[in-house]
Amino acid sequence: MLHPELGAWLTKDPIGGGYIDGLNLYQYVQGNPISGFDPTGLVWPPPGMHGILADPSNPNAPVIWVGPTGQHYGGSGTTIALPISGGEPPYDPGPWNLPQNVGLHNCYGYACNDQQHFFPQPGSKAGFPPLDRSKCTCPEAKRRVIADGLTEVDCDACLTKKQYKIMLFVDPGIDYHLYRQNPDGSWSHKPGHSPVKNEDESQPPKRILDPRNADRDERPAQALNYTQFCGCFSAPVGGIPVGT
Repeated sequence: MLHPELGAWLTKDPIGGGYIDGLNLYQYVQGNPISGFDPTGLVWPPPGMHGILADPSNPNAPVIWVGPTGQHYGGSGTTIALPISGGEPPYDPGPWNLPQNVGLHNCYGYACNDQQHFFPQPGSKAGFPPLDRSKCTCPEAKRRVIADGLTEVDCDACLTKKQYKIMLFVDPGIDYHLYRQNPDGSWSHKPGHSPVKNEDESQPPKRILDPRNADRDERPAQALNYTQFCGCFSAPVGGIPVGT
């Protein structure tokens, strides 16, 4: 219900469950009732949002709307991707995928934007012994990346512009895998010696908007299926060296 004299909602914004218009769920047209008009609270997109193509290479791709808090939404107001901070490394797979480079870096180095070191392993910077893959678990992988300088954070929170998000998974007793967030809110990764990409293992591949909902099963091409989500972590803007 809208109070016409106060210019504010007496009930929460009908499409504000994801804080689309900002943190104040009772604010009407972002505090500008003179030029804004939304008596039902359902006008889409709300003021202050801007659109980006879900697939920048396809001009006919659906539009993703980005709100003031960095959240990403579909046309109905449904949250479709995680908040961005503005500190994400550019998605530029070219240098990583050059023939002379692609076999030198792994998912951990790519996630941390570390091109200085070759195939760094979680914990190597902190002086841990090589990871025994048969003991590869979420607690062990988390312990190692935190020791290397990453900070555990809430995946669904908006970080400061001095940080960006990394997401960690394991195939228990076999391997680990990490993803990093791109400036447009999508995610990218580098599977082992393979090229960097922003798509999952689906057939056909799908652009990754949240790695937790992505297809992470590399079988049968590789005997890897990263079934366990271990958490989100932040790295400083520009990345962090994690090798030795």
